[in-house]
Amino acid sequence: MGPCRKLDLEKDLMRICRGLQALAHPTRLKIICAIYHQELTVQGIARFVDSSPSNISQQLSRLYDLKLLNRRRVKNRIYYSLKDEHIVKIIDTIDQNTAAA
Repeated sequence: MGPCRKLDLEKDLMRICRGLQALAHPTRLKIICAIYHQELTVQGIARFVDSSPSNISQQLSRLYDLKLLNRRRVKNRIYYSLKDEHIVKIIDTIDQNTAAA
């Protein structure tokens, strides 16, 4: 029956839904693309995404709370990176499967 057989239908599926909902936001997808190859600060991400630092901070908080990001403090700066590159593979798979033939 595969991996779905092991899911606790209440707890696990709701957690997975929250993760997918987090990815279903254009700014959060852009953030993931921005930090795919390198860790960046809020200001660096804001420049890449062309958004305000306050908006980026809100979106980073959502992604971090879902345990999709790492953050590292160096003096007064916080650097963000992907916790796991598999998230990009999921995005690529969705893209490939939904692209026009």
